[in-house]
Amino acid sequence: MSIQNDFLTFAAAAGANVLTQAEYAAASATATGYQTGTASSAAVNKSMRQSSIMASMIANFIVAETGQTVIDDGTTATIQQNFVNAILAVAQTMTITIPQVQGLQIALNGKLSTTGNAASASKLAAPVTISLGGVVTGAVNFDGSQNVTITTSTALLAALTGAAFTGGISAPTVTSNGNFVLSSPTAGLVTGTTQGMQILWNTLASGSGRLEYVNNHGSNTGGHFWFERQTTSNTAVQTMSLDASGNLNVVSSITTAGNVTSGQSFVSSTTNAVLASGSTGGGVFLRPQGVTSSVGQVWIDSVGNMHCGATVYAGANFTSTTTGVYLSSSASGGFIALNPNGPSSATGQLLVLSNGNVTATGTISAPGISVSGNTVSNTLNTNSISTVGIAVTGIVTPTAQGLYLQWNQSGGQGEADFVNNEGGGSGGFNFYNTSGAGGTLTKIVTISGTGKIVANGGFQNSDRRLKKNIARRDVQRGLALQLANHFSEWDMRLGGGHDQGLIAQDVNRIASQYVLHPAKKGDYLAIDKAGLALEASMDNALHLKELDTRIQALEKAA
Repeated sequence: MSIQNDFLTFAAAAGANVLTQAEYAAASATATGYQTGTASSAAVNKSMRQSSIMASMIANFIVAETGQTVIDDGTTATIQQNFVNAILAVAQTMTITIPQVQGLQIALNGKLSTTGNAASASKLAAPVTISLGGVVTGAVNFDGSQNVTITTSTALLAALTGAAFTGGISAPTVTSNGNFVLSSPTAGLVTGTTQGMQILWNTLASGSGRLEYVNNHGSNTGGHFWFERQTTSNTAVQTMSLDASGNLNVVSSITTAGNVTSGQSFVSSTTNAVLASGSTGGGVFLRPQGVTSSVGQVWIDSVGNMHCGATVYAGANFTSTTTGVYLSSSASGGFIALNPNGPSSATGQLLVLSNGNVTATGTISAPGISVSGNTVSNTLNTNSISTVGIAVTGIVTPTAQGLYLQWNQSGGQGEADFVNNEGGGSGGFNFYNTSGAGGTLTKIVTISGTGKIVANGGFQNSDRRLKKNIARRDVQRGLALQLANHFSEWDMRLGGGHDQGLIAQDVNRIASQYVLHPAKKGDYLAIDKAGLALEASMDNALHLKELDTRIQALEKAA
């Protein structure tokens, strides 16, 4: 979308009715102006074109360099300021050398402030000391009168060049852009005599080529810790620790392509669970009450069977340690049974048959759903549950009061059917909305027993019998024009796509009565488009009526 420029050229098209440049230059009006009488249209057009071209050029310059609009509103203050800003924007991109500024170099020659520094000098006013610190050290005084040489000490340099080094290097950090190489020290140098960390290699008597990390913790608890540092917040976050006793703790999980081996037990950070290998048979144990406890333990033996310390084990019935719930497989039929009263009980059991059907000897209850055996009880038939929904057959006219969900019943076109047996009431369907537990139920849509729909959010039946407290309201004048000034287009943040129309926040400033505000603060606003369009059309109708009256009056006067 281009930026607005109201200053347009006049008579600038090819073949325009204007004097040629030679004719215009020779015309007396260029000196005295047009005198009383009739002026040539070609001459006047030439004058207006020259003025308009310059005005349009300056306006285009302002738009291009500042990105601001140039509006013909009869004022000059904003245009003048934007013109200055455009010149400054261009000036900032220019490079001007001293010779380009007439007389500046001559004025600067030989000038020096009483508090400034000399452009050149043979000696400093006060000598300074230049020092080298670190591995190579040295210092010398320098006053600028002559060249100097720093005599350095290289006592520590030999260690950096690969020679033998018996001292120590202290620094806040050690940085290497290449390889950090450790050679093989004397065997047995695995116990540091002073507190600190040692990185050793191949010091064990076996010479196995191991890399060793030695921490001399002195009288403290010691251990090894790993941290990750976040570059944005510069915060160190611990990810793993290894204490002095050899216990390993990780913040997240341990992932390995091989085995995790422990000489004793693999223990969690709490006493809730212990994973231990069995002393015989190669089993794996879960012992909630500790490594040595035999109470409540679950284990997987060497052949893959899972057992528990009470009566539950794989291969027969999966039985809880109490008489509360039993999950059992049948020797015949392949069904799975839930027997709350015990494995052998036939009362209260729920069966999942080999064909996927679910049956129950009693009643399946849930909020809003009650099923009793294989017969219809208020809502569902247990023999009619399938993966595509609730496919009920032959219940299109239920005889008992209640709500029935059916599918493909009324027209055989795969439609979903909601059937309400109203009994002796008026029937219908109500839709409610609530914020959750303890929230207020708000009725948002009602479908009456005769099919009338009332939507509380803005769509309502227009029948007068549905309304009360009816009073005449004046149409908001100028509404249509105000809305037209806010007609917009945009790209959607969610789901993409391009759209156009009105924005709820703009309408709220003009006609807040047509903006639907959400019950929860922060949710999105919506527009009652039907009501807004109706009043805007009424405003247009009144405006057209006023214009028609004025036109008739003018025609009569003429």
